[in-house]
Amino acid sequence: MGENCKDCIQVSNLKEDLSRLKDDVKDIYERLGEVEKFSASGGEQIKMIFVILNEIKNSIKDINSKLEKIEEKPGEDYSKVKIAIITSICSGIVGVMLGFIFKIK
Repeated sequence: MGENCKDCIQVSNLKEDLSRLKDDVKDIYERLGEVEKFSASGGEQIKMIFVILNEIKNSIKDINSKLEKIEEKPGEDYSKVKIAIITSICSGIVGVMLGFIFKIK
């Protein structure tokens, strides 16, 4: 390429354009790398959120079962009191009957 070349300006412009394109492609690859890193970390964060949500769900199930047991306890206590009262009444009746039976003899 001598000084007399009529296409020298075009070749020079093409070299500059090619140099800019290479820089642009390099910049695009850098940006793509950053997007991939962000996307990967976002995916990990989503997985972690689902793990935490499952732990919360399991905790709620445990709390619910404990609450049901607590709600059943007064009913169990009432049944025990009812049995004690019936037993007392029956014992009293049997005692009175035995008292009458032994008094008569």
